[in-house]
Amino acid sequence: MRTISEGGHLSTANQRTYPAMATRGCLATYGGVSAWRSVMDLFSDVLSTRPGQYVFFNIADIGGGERPEDFLEFCDPESDYSNSGYTGVFKITGTPRFDPRSLEATTGDDNAKLEEQYALRVPIEPFGVFPGVLQEWRILDTVDLQTELWQPRFRKFLNSAKSLTAMTPFEATRLMEILDENLPHWRKASDYDWTRYPDTGKMLSMTNIQGQGGDGRDLSGPSDGLDSIELSDIPVRKGRKFRHEKGLEAWWVENFDLGIDEFERLTYDTDIMWFSNYIPATSSGQELDGLALGKKPNGKYRAFPIEMKKGSVNQSNKGEVDQLYRYSVWAKMFLSEKVDTDVEDVRPTFLANEMGDTARRVAESRLHSEPYFTNPCLIKYQLTEGGDVQLEWVDI
Repeated sequence: MRTISEGGHLSTANQRTYPAMATRGCLATYGGVSAWRSVMDLFSDVLSTRPGQYVFFNIADIGGGERPEDFLEFCDPESDYSNSGYTGVFKITGTPRFDPRSLEATTGDDNAKLEEQYALRVPIEPFGVFPGVLQEWRILDTVDLQTELWQPRFRKFLNSAKSLTAMTPFEATRLMEILDENLPHWRKASDYDWTRYPDTGKMLSMTNIQGQGGDGRDLSGPSDGLDSIELSDIPVRKGRKFRHEKGLEAWWVENFDLGIDEFERLTYDTDIMWFSNYIPATSSGQELDGLALGKKPNGKYRAFPIEMKKGSVNQSNKGEVDQLYRYSVWAKMFLSEKVDTDVEDVRPTFLANEMGDTARRVAESRLHSEPYFTNPCLIKYQLTEGGDVQLEWVDI
């Protein structure tokens, strides 16, 4: 078992929410959602974080060319804030919390606060706060011409404004270098007013809620957002399956590095150094449910593209075996250009409740068809009566 501490996350904020997060020591995601699937989507975002990982804030919606007073604690008075861009770098220090209460920034500006809707919060502490904002177009269009920062590029290309966007360790290092080169003289935590996030709210964990069915609950969703619900309100399961695919994804991203036998068997001859969920992949606007990178004894990498289905893998519906095949080829060809050495091989993996007969026959051929594919597998899951996740290994 190894708890991952490498990699980073991009967080979109604005002139109001960034000071509140920065001075109160928490990364928060907006929860003005009206569907339970969207709640699971937000859960999977924050449950992908690990202590020790970096958080890069992408400041948006400043506008007007005016310098907001609530930025006084963070930025150089001579800076131009008419455009969005990247600034403070923080480190995650704890596990996610569900905490629907207001938090105001220590700057004293009444408008710089996190409302109750920002209920999913991850403790952070400042690593370095830059005195300016490096505009995003400079990073993506003029500085990083070799496209090492492929995650923010895909996020923009695919119009996917996720609350958090995961970054590989290689991207996080590159973005840190770009910021340090273009926004020198960053400040330490002691240079401004910063308060550690209080240990309040409830620990966010799928383990605590995944046994909850939908009996007696409104299955349409939290019409008033996260601040109107309790964690015990959320319908997570439907029979022996997760009600939403994002629920399975949230469980996976919380548990993948915690020593579960089937996941250890999957990655047995590699040192897993990074993984995350919701990975923009291919130019067709699709996202890979999960991706892990493991270092092999020879110093090269194995990629683990993981496609998740709350029910059965079916070839006749969306060609789901072909989908995993495309993702697996992409993982080899594309990622080999984005890491510090080769992705030598790829292990295509399904995490699903079942696999249809046609899909199994196609997978036995398709997922062995490239010379760099190795030992594809299906990890079958089901929920027990008590809400535990049981896994069964199936070779393909």
